[in-house]
Amino acid sequence: MSLRTKDEAVAKRRLNSELGKWDALFDELRSRREVSLNDKAVAVWEHYEATLQNYEEKQRAMPTPEQIDGGCSSCIAEWKWEKSHPTISLA
Repeated sequence: MSLRTKDEAVAKRRLNSELGKWDALFDELRSRREVSLNDKAVAVWEHYEATLQNYEEKQRAMPTPEQIDGGCSSCIAEWKWEKSHPTISLA
């Protein structure tokens, strides 16, 4: 479940609201004796959407190809500089 915010205060308010919704939903589902086909379909769809959202969030957090190339280039440049400028040992 995403609260769609990084602000802790906003997240706490939204969390209480979401938990209330979930409690109401589960109370209603517990009162039933059988799970309907619609309930199953909704549960599967919500799980699918949550899985996609989680995947997309992980993808956005990963470095871009340009960032990876930049990091590699900077490491190589630093290695070449250090190779051409050996440190002098004073021991």
